[in-house]
Amino acid sequence: MTEYTPITEMGPLDRFTYRGTNWVPVDYDNNEYRFQRETDHRFETRISHAEIRQALMNDKASVHYNFHTKTETKLRHLVGDKRVDDFKPRDVAIARFHEALILRYEQHCAETGRKLPRSEKLAGLLKKWSLEIQIEAQELTEQDGTKRKTRCDASTSFFNTPSVRSFNRHFREYMSCGRDVRALIYRRNGPGFRNPKVECAESYAIWLEEARNYASRRKPSKAKLLRDVHARIAEENAKRVGKAPLIAPGRKRFEALIDAMDEFEVVAGREGLPFARAQFKPKMDSYDTERPGEHVEMDDWNADAMTSMQGCGFWQMLPKAIQEYLIENPQRIWFCGAVDTATNYVLALKGGRNPSSALVVDTLEMVMTDKTDIAKLVGAKTPWFGVRPEVVYTDNGAPYIADATRDAFLMCKIALTRPPAGQAWKRPFIESLFKTLARDIMMFFDGRTFSNVVEKNDYDAEKNAALAVDEFINLVIRAICDIHHNRPSARLNNLTPHEAWVQKTKTYRACHAGTS
Repeated sequence: MTEYTPITEMGPLDRFTYRGTNWVPVDYDNNEYRFQRETDHRFETRISHAEIRQALMNDKASVHYNFHTKTETKLRHLVGDKRVDDFKPRDVAIARFHEALILRYEQHCAETGRKLPRSEKLAGLLKKWSLEIQIEAQELTEQDGTKRKTRCDASTSFFNTPSVRSFNRHFREYMSCGRDVRALIYRRNGPGFRNPKVECAESYAIWLEEARNYASRRKPSKAKLLRDVHARIAEENAKRVGKAPLIAPGRKRFEALIDAMDEFEVVAGREGLPFARAQFKPKMDSYDTERPGEHVEMDDWNADAMTSMQGCGFWQMLPKAIQEYLIENPQRIWFCGAVDTATNYVLALKGGRNPSSALVVDTLEMVMTDKTDIAKLVGAKTPWFGVRPEVVYTDNGAPYIADATRDAFLMCKIALTRPPAGQAWKRPFIESLFKTLARDIMMFFDGRTFSNVVEKNDYDAEKNAALAVDEFINLVIRAICDIHHNRPSARLNNLTPHEAWVQKTKTYRACHAGTS
């Protein structure tokens, strides 16, 4: 008589982890389960029910039910594998408060027998419920002998009542994640980095290449290009035997790449250059800055070296020791840059490990210096000029309001202007430059450009891993000189920044470097 083995309950929406590999159950019979590998469905395996049962009992395998459902996938995308206890207590308390508001709203709808519209009419009820919920919570904590901690500058320990718009967002996230309170926990601290992480450099390069086809005389639609990029990704994946598959973009992300393209370039590619010049002529004539150095903008940009190197295809060329070093010791580079608004000419780009007044002062010195020797040193073919600016616009960051920065500008007889905080549109040119660097220029670097790091004979990977960061800075400077300064711009009447600089310096007098 054979021993009976119970069949473990699993389905195609579950994940079965066994020996470090994640599997998806496909079907089963009385003897075994048939699985497909989660990352590649071409690989299959069969495991008997007895082996599955024994592995589960010995903690060598696990089953994650509903892992591939829509709600679990979205929740995992938001919070990863974190549990409620992994978050800060105050963030959890705020999430519980928002959850109580949602439950109170549902209770009100059930008591009245009709659905209360989540519009401005709800604002008064939200204030009432917020007060009731927090008074009840405070009474419970006082009964337990505990008291909610408050900040030293806070006049009350009560949470703010969310707006109707915020309540609607919380309601949607809470319901779409299966009523899990983790969906309501605050997940961000600060604005983050300007350059988003690139999941796969090869995939991103294909996305950009197909997105640029939008500026074509064939006038393809965005939907047509999205189908083309999906077909190309599928074709490439069929050839990648034994390698990780490329990633196909979603509709919103792919259309965002198209929308981020230069408007003049799109219209000129689809309608022709004369039509684009006629359409953008009012825009070209609407800027009142004419002289080089008349109006200069400065700002800083935080670039994650590892993310940027992945985005430009350099990461795969690095030795394994450097990759491990950068993973354990993330290298973030702060670039301080300056742009002339009359010509869209980059006057300086200085790299450092931390933002500081010293970095700003060095950048100002670089603005007023002829940098042709630096351009030649990094391998650029285009000269790099300098000028003494008349007015410099910056933000209100600590490096720009420091005494050392103000003294440096005062000694150079340069006016320093800082628009009010939160008004980035008053410095549009420098913001546009950093957006271009993060989105576009990095992709022009291929493996051959960076191969000299790997081929150095006396290069010690473990002791000199920071050298990759230094060369990364040099290559960004080279991209500024040879790519950005030689790219036609709609605002410059289809001239490049270099051509506009040469033309305007012949027409207008400018305070050249070294004068005061």
